Formats: sequence, C-alpha cells, structure tokens
Amino acid sequence: MNEIHIVTFQLNNLVFGAEALQVKEIKKYKDVASLPEMPEYIHGIINLRGIEVPVVNLNEKFKLGVSEINKKTKILITQVEDMHIGFAVNDVYEILKFTEEEIDSVPRGLLDKSNSYLKYIAKRGEKLISVVDLSKVLDDREVSEITQLIEQKTA
Repeated sequence: MNEIHIVTFQLNNLVFGAEALQVKEIKKYKDVASLPEMPEYIHGIINLRGIEVPVVNLNEKFKLGVSEINKKTKILITQVEDMHIGFAVNDVYEILKFTEEEIDSVPRGLLDKSNSYLKYIAKRGEKLISVVDLSKVLDDREVSEITQLIEQKTA
C-alpha cells in the first residue's frame, strides 16, 4: 500500500497541504528583504546559503486576503526546475500520511486556469485538505518575470 506524506499548513483560516517531497526545507519567516516593483504577492527575497530565493505569500497569491506576519509564519522552500522558491504560510502544522483510499481528485467543476495548482483532495475523517502542487503555483511567465526582476535588482 502506497502512502503519501503531506505537509499541512495554514493559509488564513484554511488548511492546505503539499507533498512532503516538494518541500525541501521549512524556515522561520525572517530576514526577508523587500524589492521594489515586484508583484504584490512577492514579499521579497531571502538568502538561503548564498542563493537568492523569492518569497511568495500564498495568501495573496491565492487571493485569500492579507496575512499578518508573526512568529508562527513560516516559509516552505521548494525547487521548481533550477530555481528555489519560498512560499510564506501562516503556520505549518504537521506531516500527515495518507493512503491512496484517502485521496480524491479535485472535482472537475472546481478546476480552472486560475487554480490549476490544486493537485488533489486528501480526506481524514470529515476533514478535507486541498493539496497544492507547489511547482504549479507560479506559471512560466511569472517565474521568468521574477527571475529577471531579481537579477536586475541584485546585479
């Protein structure tokens, strides 16, 4: 029986998840340097062992409202192709194991171009967790734009 490990996290009052294999590291939200002229959902960049990593606020990217940065705020570090990206979340809860029977596809009526990052729904009793594919949160155009802006600002 295959198990899927999901990192669960909070975005405002909602619980989301991402496959643990996509999360390379979880960091406290600190030392985020803001850069001018970045999209609203980019809070800035952090230095991760010499690598400049953009920090995407998932609440703002998913249009879930403004989120207060506090001591519980975390950054999920992932790698999309050859670029590291950080995703700011309100809090990280735990890593849960799910069996294939506890995984459902996203209802077709809910998926569209604006939320193609939704991978599937994990079920635990009455609790439903929307699992996000972190590699699809930003489209190719956004990744290219962010890369160019960071290179310009830090050159």
